[in-house]
Amino acid sequence: MGVLLAVLSLSWLCQGAEPDLEHRIKAAFLYKFLFFAEIPEKSFAADDKTIVIGILGSEKFAGLLQGVAGSRINDRRLEIRSLGENADGPSLRACQVLFMEARLRSQEARVLQVLGDSPVLTVGESEGFLQRGGMVRFVTIKERLAFEINRKTANRVGIRFRSKLLRLAVRVIEEAKRNGQD
Repeated sequence: MGVLLAVLSLSWLCQGAEPDLEHRIKAAFLYKFLFFAEIPEKSFAADDKTIVIGILGSEKFAGLLQGVAGSRINDRRLEIRSLGENADGPSLRACQVLFMEARLRSQEARVLQVLGDSPVLTVGESEGFLQRGGMVRFVTIKERLAFEINRKTANRVGIRFRSKLLRLAVRVIEEAKRNGQD
């Protein structure tokens, strides 16, 4: 619960009354996921000192994260990119975290296929997102925002989640155990 309180206490989260609280909380979670997910070095260009959160959808949602743009995470400068609604493969693979708005559900299969085995932490909102190969899905349970994790997909591309984040998830899809072995 401490992680959630830390997310909610971010000063930039409370700025402005225009966007609704749910979107501001989702934006805060996207930022905080970077501290609780280990993204492989191969996700970054050799000389690149940035870490990118890409937003597939509205510029308004991307704007919610602009308050943390330029901050430093593991010696990398955070960049927020609004990718519009029809980003190409290189733009998608240049992100370390990619958020897809629910209204773009019809594009999820294409986007996830384009990403393939690229180590990009994919976050979405729509029903079935995890089953289509997404890694984190925002859900609302009893009027509270929560998230589910597809650890199996994340592990396949080399992304690891810290135990604190896994404990906060309302559901975690794990690797299937083979022959009773771990």
